[in-house]
Amino acid sequence: MERLKLTSIFTILCPEGIVMAADSRISYQLYPNNPDILGYDDNVKKIYQFETINVGVSYWGLAAFQGETVLEHLEKFDESHANKNDNVDSIAEKLKNYLESIEPKIKRRMGLHVAGYVNNAPKLHHVFHESWNTAGEFENEDCHKEYHIRPYGYTVSYRERREYLALFNGDNLIANALFNYAPLFHPYYAITPLSLRLSDCVELAKLIISTSIYRLNYYFDQRMQQNKIPADVGGPIYLATITKEGFSLEKYDPDTS
Repeated sequence: MERLKLTSIFTILCPEGIVMAADSRISYQLYPNNPDILGYDDNVKKIYQFETINVGVSYWGLAAFQGETVLEHLEKFDESHANKNDNVDSIAEKLKNYLESIEPKIKRRMGLHVAGYVNNAPKLHHVFHESWNTAGEFENEDCHKEYHIRPYGYTVSYRERREYLALFNGDNLIANALFNYAPLFHPYYAITPLSLRLSDCVELAKLIISTSIYRLNYYFDQRMQQNKIPADVGGPIYLATITKEGFSLEKYDPDTS
């Protein structure tokens, strides 16, 4: 049976700023010779704040490579590649090039949400490696011009490029249900980020990530029932807000709130 999707991350832009959210669980192999029995750690921060620029990064999928966590790689990248003249556009492209330079080439699915400001406007990129990419190949997708470059080996273009003000990856069923599926039943159900306040986006992010965690209590997987594997999404939720004035990060525990 296919493994779950390893993390749930959500980023949304609204007129007052940006909200990034992520669960905090990573799973790992407990025994060297038995890949079917896994453990997990919670409280793993999956959102990174750059030191000298007002840009944040969250990540989904692969939790570590070359013996270091994604967060450790982001810290090293920040020290060696980022500078005060960068913005979200340049950082996203630098991250793409950095990830493509990794040896051995990254083959597992992973991605980064890169969010910040350009000319006083909130901006979002998705830098990712998917199943249709060759080993080590990453795409830097500007979410204000999203059109999916090469899904499944061929080009698909929407009739017009779509601006995505909300991006969700990993275990994204709940976010997809709210943003993409519900409006198919009735336009009244559509969520319009441009009409939301920053506080609304924070509450929406809490709802999406916490529900993504709780739904796995009812997801049937015999290995989970036998305690061989944990749910891949869990732990406290990290929430970042980015405005023109700066960056803030908080931790929210849905089990105690």
